[in-house]
Amino acid sequence: MTSKLLVVTVCLALFAIAEAHGDRKGFKRYIAYKRNINFFTAWQTCRLMGGHLASIESADENARVVDAIKAVGNINKDWFIGGTDIGIEGRFVWIGTNKEITSSTYRNWNNGEPNNSGGNEDCTAMGTKWNDIGCYSDVEGFVMNTGWIVLAIVAIAASTLPTTLALRYTVHTTKVSFYEAWTQCISNGGRLAAPETAQQNDAIWNAIKKAGASGSHWLAGTDNGFEGSWIWITSGVPVGIVNGYQNWDLGEPNNALNGENCLILGYNGTPMWYDAGCDVLYNYTMALKVWFLTLCLALFAFEVNGYKRYVAYNHVSSNFFAAWQTCRQYGGHLASIESAAENARVEAAIKAVGSISSTWLIGGTDIGIEGRFVWIGLNKEITSTAYKNWGTGKPSTSGNTDCMTMGGTTGYKTYVAYKRTVEWFTAWQMCRLYGGYLAAIETAEENALAAQAIRDAGSLAKQWFIGATDIGIEGRFVWIGLHKELKYTNWATGEPNNGVKEDCMAMGGATARSKWSDVTCDLAVDGFVCAFNVQ
Repeated sequence: MTSKLLVVTVCLALFAIAEAHGDRKGFKRYIAYKRNINFFTAWQTCRLMGGHLASIESADENARVVDAIKAVGNINKDWFIGGTDIGIEGRFVWIGTNKEITSSTYRNWNNGEPNNSGGNEDCTAMGTKWNDIGCYSDVEGFVMNTGWIVLAIVAIAASTLPTTLALRYTVHTTKVSFYEAWTQCISNGGRLAAPETAQQNDAIWNAIKKAGASGSHWLAGTDNGFEGSWIWITSGVPVGIVNGYQNWDLGEPNNALNGENCLILGYNGTPMWYDAGCDVLYNYTMALKVWFLTLCLALFAFEVNGYKRYVAYNHVSSNFFAAWQTCRQYGGHLASIESAAENARVEAAIKAVGSISSTWLIGGTDIGIEGRFVWIGLNKEITSTAYKNWGTGKPSTSGNTDCMTMGGTTGYKTYVAYKRTVEWFTAWQMCRLYGGYLAAIETAEENALAAQAIRDAGSLAKQWFIGATDIGIEGRFVWIGLHKELKYTNWATGEPNNGVKEDCMAMGGATARSKWSDVTCDLAVDGFVCAFNVQ
């Protein structure tokens, strides 16, 4: 028999509230939150609040979800609930309970749904009925459910707590374009400022006032690539992903001149955000990381007399979510490791069927909130006090490595080429949505891998976008996904030559083949190459 001991560690105030539902211990309480975040951030946010992204197993539960949505917003909009088939197409699972939505379970799909329109609708949303939608789609909000014991977090005023990330802001009063500001910050060892809380936004404005500067200042946001999809260029994550914080002034962003793709901080009684043309000249503020302090709301469940048995499967083509679903169908879950003894048993299981020098997926992910790793099969966070066995320099802070592996040679990149004609900035955004970044190439070996990826998808006789640009400072190329200036280079003869405003980079061409050329950012190339870091 396995019993569970629940230990609660708090850094914020925490209360347990018992719902009075008599003997209905399986009763779920649903709460809707009006916040436009992606599916995985919604999943993690619900977990951190003591619940999970809503699972719906009866018509009565569906009706209560509808009531929860109506209490805070528009039922005719999309609201994320917890179903996903991201692992195996057509096999939907409630991510919070690890239960499959089968033909014999309750379902409430709209007519013609799920239809996987566009080939990437892997998550579930609802109004009164359910639809499959993209996991990064714009939604009105999400719905959380808790069991009959509800954990309510009471927030303490932010002014009484130390910040989770201490930053020092430096104001630069030389007016430059957005991309030059971004490049200058990288060259100076910092990042273009990206406020993710009201406190950070105020700190930036206070630094501007203290410096005696006036007028608007660049921040790190841009929707260049996908109109209306604002991204922090410094981290590759959506604006507003942390606590839903955004600070647009009334009527902003409005793309007034049909080319306002970058974000400035201005003043209208209070410091507010505006969209502006990326080539307009403004001052800018650089952020330097000073120190980190983790504030935690940690929930631990320790199994007493529990013992895990590990089985390794040598399925080379599996991605993380396919592996998660496969393990669930086998009656288990993608491996969670909570002690040195369990880690040793996993290693033995791998050696029984293959090589520990190869890379093997295990069940940790921070795809919802960067740096907050969770065992997906257990819905437990891997906290500072939990067992961990990271390799040197891991986990990576690049913002593009969201799943966990064991064994193998770590710290390398894999490359995938996509045969699709889009502009360079759209390619950058698409790689980010795929979980990677527009390809950075730092060695001859990596260049060979990127070239092979192109051969697998098309021809090196054509040009393919990769991820460097000198749009900020002419001749100073930066890898946009890594925020690093180039060291290793593989330019074709006579390149870069900045022929006609050639601020972006491509690989391939009739004579260049596996070498690089600078090209215009809107060139009609054959496709683009994404890089994916292996943890």
